[in-house]
Formats: sequence, C-alpha cells, structure tokens
Amino acid sequence: MSATSHETAGEPGQSLRAVDNDPYTHWHSDYTATLPQQLSIDLGAKQRIAGIRYMPRQDGGTNGRVKQYEVLVSTNGTTWTKVAEGSFPADRTEFIAPFEPTTARHLALRILSEHGKANRYAAVAELDTVRAR
Repeated sequence: MSATSHETAGEPGQSLRAVDNDPYTHWHSDYTATLPQQLSIDLGAKQRIAGIRYMPRQDGGTNGRVKQYEVLVSTNGTTWTKVAEGSFPADRTEFIAPFEPTTARHLALRILSEHGKANRYAAVAELDTVRAR
C-alpha cells in the first residue's frame, strides 16, 4: 500500500489505514499537499477484479471525502490503464465503483477532487477490490 502523501500531525494518516478493515481509521493526505492524490495497492498476485469498494471517513469529519475519481490497474506496477472514472456521493456510505472485469496485480484510486470547500484534501476509510465472478 502506498500513497502520494499522508498526514503525520493530528490525523491518523498512514496509507495502511485504508486497508485495515476498520472503518473508524482512515488515510488522510498531507495537509500541505494538493489534489490529485493517489492510493495504490499491490494485491500480491494477479487477480480478476470487477470494481472497487470505497468507504469515506467515518469519524464525523467531512474534509477529504472523495468526489471525482479514477481507478487504474496494472499487471506490473509500471504501466497503468484507467478502467473507471466517476463521482462518489457526499455521504458516509460505502460505494462500489464497478468496471469491466480485468486482471491486475496493482490497483490505484486517483482522487481528483473532494466534496469539501478546500478541494485539496483526500481521505479514505476503506478501499478494497470487488472480485470478478
């Protein structure tokens, strides 16, 4: 798991918190960074996936809730292909962003904008794959 940045002061910002299966922790981008931001996951082996599950921060905070996004996949971590783009709602519910089933070892969520007024932060409580059937 990696991120283009993470906050170290006052926020539990480490990128691993976006994949710890605890919706009450979250990754938060560095307060001094700007969008776009990106979270990348090495799945460990090639997998057939058909979407992502995204959960916004659940701690009551609203800054960093992802609005516009892109999903990228890669088999080697170097060459990336965009498989989805769209907008997440502004609420706290989990959202599934489906795409055509594809084989990938690496997955990235690129955050292009947020619902907050600053439009410079990114925060993710949980990020996971949807396996293809």
